[in-house]
Amino acid sequence: MGYDLSNTAGGYVRFTGSGWDLALAVARHHGWKPAGIPRPASWKDEDGPWEDEYWMNAGQQVTPEDASALAEALDRAVASPDFIDSVQRIKSQLNDSVAEQCPQWTDDLQWITPDQASQFRVRLIEFAAFAHQGPFVIE
Repeated sequence: MGYDLSNTAGGYVRFTGSGWDLALAVARHHGWKPAGIPRPASWKDEDGPWEDEYWMNAGQQVTPEDASALAEALDRAVASPDFIDSVQRIKSQLNDSVAEQCPQWTDDLQWITPDQASQFRVRLIEFAAFAHQGPFVIE
């Protein structure tokens, strides 16, 4: 499953599931405090309770303030002199969490090399520029 992000300025960014998890974890590590996402109008009661989710593809909109805070945290992350080590450590922690919850997936978890972390920095620079444009929708 992937995440398609779009905004009214015509911006578009796509992440894989693991890339989205890592992007949000890196932002949190650098000071972003997720504000939560208001329940989208398309969400029906039979879909279950709405839990301010960033990890669903429900057409939910990230608020202008939250998008700005996310962009600022990503700016700090990509400017960090220990970015590569930090991303590798965060990815390792995410993998450990998945392995703890779903041990059967342990052999399928992928680690991130320094070169991949460097490439991810480029993705986060693009994502930060996108988030600086204002609110966006997750689909």
